[in-house]
Amino acid sequence: MDGSILEDIRKMIGPSADYDGFDIDLMVNINATFNTLFQLGVGANSTVPFQITGTDETWSDFTGSDAKRNYVKQYIYIKTRLIFDPPQSGSVIDAYKSTASELETRMLLMEEIPAFGGTAPSFAYDNYKLDEATGRWVDGDE
Repeated sequence: MDGSILEDIRKMIGPSADYDGFDIDLMVNINATFNTLFQLGVGANSTVPFQITGTDETWSDFTGSDAKRNYVKQYIYIKTRLIFDPPQSGSVIDAYKSTASELETRMLLMEEIPAFGGTAPSFAYDNYKLDEATGRWVDGDE
């Protein structure tokens, strides 16, 4: 999974892996998708959005060595394809959108749930109680 991001997406979208006439258009869409992933907290460095500037950036530059983010390549392909070269069939578009939504959910869960390797804090749920005045759950020690 450590090829050039731009070259891989170019290959998947077509018309050929060598044709770079649409690279700027592809990079705009790829970088917009990286911004979405940044908002989901996905990426090796979640303090700034990742961007590509050409063919030098690789998948591991974005994901690090964490293999749980294998969804990233498929997600970026689908989101870029839907904007850059959408399928003619409405049912295929719906399938792409549904797959992208599922991938977003899965990536978000993987980032948040510690059992999946996420970094969200774990809580002692038995210590929480409902604050009747505010209708919110609060730490029982407060």
